[in-house]
Amino acid sequence: MSPDLPVIRTLARRLLLDVNAAVKRFARDHRYDTGAELRRDAREVARAADRAWFDRDERASRIKTLVETLDDFKLTLQLAKDLQAFQGWRQFEAIWRIVEDLGAQCGGWHRHHQHLKGQNPAAPRAAPERAKRLSVRAASIEANT
Repeated sequence: MSPDLPVIRTLARRLLLDVNAAVKRFARDHRYDTGAELRRDAREVARAADRAWFDRDERASRIKTLVETLDDFKLTLQLAKDLQAFQGWRQFEAIWRIVEDLGAQCGGWHRHHQHLKGQNPAAPRAAPERAKRLSVRAASIEANT
């Protein structure tokens, strides 16, 4: 993998590679249905990460899609764990840590773009007016006359 890729894309590709390696070690009865579903969902996460990175015009909606796709992957991963498709806890945990890291990155990216969307950078802000003060003796005499 290229070291100059953004973190989100790097994590998504690492997730895809680790899921493929894990599914190869699944038992036959899990490899072709649960494993295929995991692989498909991991590919969708990687594609969504690429689209979110490259499509600057629609980035906010692409990030939202990435978050939803990652949530779907989490459900599939949890189902595979419940079905005891993984060879052991360590194999599941390694993938889950990547998913957690990717989720944290996506969440931060999503919040950042929501914050930018809520601001109105085009609207100019007027300089606040200074309060008028009676700071010298002449000004107070003038006010009393």
